[in-house]
Amino acid sequence: MESPAAQEDLARRLRAWAGDSNGTLAGVELLIDQERWLQRPDFIAAAVTDARIDWRRAFLFSTEAPGSAGELALLQFACSLAEAGITVPLSLVGRLDRHYLDLFHQALHTAKFGGR
Repeated sequence: MESPAAQEDLARRLRAWAGDSNGTLAGVELLIDQERWLQRPDFIAAAVTDARIDWRRAFLFSTEAPGSAGELALLQFACSLAEAGITVPLSLVGRLDRHYLDLFHQALHTAKFGGR
C-alpha cells in the first residue's frame, strides 16, 4: 500500500485527468471515495497507467479479483459510469451496503451534473 501522501497525489492526478468529463469524473471520485481499489497494488498494476484508468481493464479486473460483493459491484459501477461501452445490471445495487449506496448516489449526481 502506498503512503497517504502518494494516495492523495494519485487522487489529484486522476481528477486532473478526468477533467470536465462528468462520467469519468464520477468513476474516479467513486474509486477515490471508496478508499479500496486505489490502495490495492494489484488493481493499480492492472488498470492504472500514468494516472489514467483503463476502464475496460478495470472492469475485467473486477470479474477476476478477490473482494466483497459490494466492493466488486462498486468497481463495476465506476467503470460503467466512466466508459459508455461498459454496462452492468442495476440489480448490483442490491450488493451495496448503506455507505456504498451513498457513494454510488453521489457518483450518479456527479455523472449528471459534474463537480462534487
